[in-house]
Amino acid sequence: MRPQWKSWWSWRLFHLESCPHTPPHLQRPQIPEEFDIERGHPGAGCLTAEYVKEIFNYLKAKEVKFILAYYMPIQPGLNPGMRAILVDWLVEVQENFELNHETLYLAVKVTDPYLSTAPVNRQSLQLI
Repeated sequence: MRPQWKSWWSWRLFHLESCPHTPPHLQRPQIPEEFDIERGHPGAGCLTAEYVKEIFNYLKAKEVKFILAYYMPIQPGLNPGMRAILVDWLVEVQENFELNHETLYLAVKVTDPYLSTAPVNRQSLQLI
């Protein structure tokens, strides 16, 4: 029985890996287990596990440019505990509505820069 291929890429990858005479530069590189995002999805050529480490390193280098300063001194009506309550509430919203985790990360990522620039009083904190 002939296997069903999801894409041309998965067919080509199977044939390149199964051929004993494939040149080394065309063979799939060995990927450490912690970076192998295709482990649970064999044949999915769109996940590109070969680039995961490079992507994470790039994003980590970019993240350094966007570190926020401690902004609580400009927030007279707030304290760090209130921000923690706000983030806990955002987590509950994300879980109750079954939103993507990226939605939660983005919400916190947008909230912190806003709080670092605009003074917010206690009554309107949850309205941000």
